[in-house]
Amino acid sequence: MTATPVYEEIRAQLRRLLASGRYKVGDQLPTIREFCEQYDINSVQTVRDAYQALKDEGLVTSRQGVGFFVAALPLRRLGLVGLAERAHQVRIDAERAAGLARTLETELTDALSDHERVAVDALTAAARATYLSGSGEERRRDFGEIALQVLAGAAANLGGVENLLAGRPGSWEADIIRNAVNAIAPGDVLPRYRTEPLRITLYVDQILAEHTLAHDQYDKAEVAIDDEYETANAALPQVDERPYVWVYEPSDGGDPVPTTPETPAWSWDAWRAGATALGLDEQNIATLEADIRGERSNRLATSVYVPKSPDLAAEFVRLLDEREAALAPYALQDALTALQEREWTEYGEALRNQIEDEAERVGLDVPVEVTIDTTGRPDIRPALDELAQSLVENAIAVVSSPADLPGTPLTRLRAER
Repeated sequence: MTATPVYEEIRAQLRRLLASGRYKVGDQLPTIREFCEQYDINSVQTVRDAYQALKDEGLVTSRQGVGFFVAALPLRRLGLVGLAERAHQVRIDAERAAGLARTLETELTDALSDHERVAVDALTAAARATYLSGSGEERRRDFGEIALQVLAGAAANLGGVENLLAGRPGSWEADIIRNAVNAIAPGDVLPRYRTEPLRITLYVDQILAEHTLAHDQYDKAEVAIDDEYETANAALPQVDERPYVWVYEPSDGGDPVPTTPETPAWSWDAWRAGATALGLDEQNIATLEADIRGERSNRLATSVYVPKSPDLAAEFVRLLDEREAALAPYALQDALTALQEREWTEYGEALRNQIEDEAERVGLDVPVEVTIDTTGRPDIRPALDELAQSLVENAIAVVSSPADLPGTPLTRLRAER
C-alpha cells in the first residue's frame, strides 16, 4: 500500500476548510508560513505544493507579493432537507440582494452624475481650445486625438484598459473603447500615458515569507544561538552572592523577608543605598522598588540584594561583569535581530531600485513612490493595479533575497564580529 503524500493530506485539509464555509470566494488564505505555524508543519515546501495543487484545481489563485486567495469553493454533499433549506435561503438572499442593488444603483447614478458633468465640462473646454498655426491662423485642436489620449491616460492610471472597463467589460461600448485605447497605446506603450503617481508599498517581511526560505534560515540561527548560550552558561560557574550581599525574598503586602537568621532586618534606606552601590540609577531603583512592593501586575523580582559593604558590592559587581563578558560571545540574539533588520532593509531597497529602473524602462513619466515596510503584515493589503503588480513581480523574480546570501545568518553574523 502506498502512503499518501504529506502534501495531499494538507491539500485535503485545505479543501475541508474551504468546504466548511469558513472562507468565501475572494478571501485571502493564511500565508504559507502562517499555515505552517498554525498547524505545526515543518516543511514550507510541502505546504507550498499543497497550495499549488489547489491552484491547479482552480480553487485557489495567487498574487505575487500578496498571497493566496479563494477562487472557488468545492462542492459539498447535502441531504435533500439541507438542499431545500439552502434553496429557500438563496431565494431570501436573492430578494434582499435585488432590493439592495436597486438602492445602490440609484445612489451610484446620482454620485456618478457629478463626475460625468466634470468630465463633460473638461472635454468641452478641450474641444473649444485653439492654437495659432505657423501662418498665424487660429485653429481648433484635433479632438479625436485628445479624447483618445484622455481614455488612454485613464486606463494607464487604473493599471490597464480592462480595469477601465470593469463595470461592463462585455458591452459594445466597452469594445469600442478597448479597441480605441489599444490602437493608440498598445501593450507596453500604455504606461507612458499615466498621469497619476505610481504608489507601491513593499511589505518585505511578507514577500520573504511567501517567496523565500529566509525566515526558516533565521529561525534555525536563533535556535542555534540559544543552544550555544545555554551550553556556555551551564559550563560557566555561577557567582556565589552569599559572601557579598544579604539576600531577601519579596512578600505579599509587606517588606521583604530575610532568608537567613544572620541577615539584618529589612531597611528600605539600606536597600536604596546598596542598589546605588550595585550600579542602578534612580529610574531603575524606582522601577525595582515598585516591583518589590507588588505595585506592578506581574512581579519579576524573586530575590532582593543588599550589599554587606561598599567594597563587597564593588567586588560582587566585578565578578558579575566578568561572567557576563565571558558569555558575551554567545549572547548574539540582539545582533541577529539587527542583522535581519539590515538585510530586510537592503532587500527592500534593492526591490525599490529594480522597480524604479523598470518603470523608467517602460517609459513611465510620473513619480514612482515606493514605500518599504520591513516588519508589517497587514491583514488587508491594498490591491495593486496591473502595472504595479507587474513591476513588483518582475522585481521579486530578478532581485536576490537574503536567502540567496552566502552562508547562513549565523555565519554572516560571526564574520561581521
